[in-house]
Amino acid sequence: VKKENNGGSSCLLLESNSPTHSTNTVTTASTTPA
Repeated sequence: VKKENNGGSSCLLLESNSPTHSTNTVTTASTTPA
């Protein structure tokens, strides 16, 4: 939930950390612009 709240910042960090999970995170963030 916190990741979605942060927005791109967390997404970018996650992408650098795990490219596999990045896809899921990016999709979730795009679906929920919360």
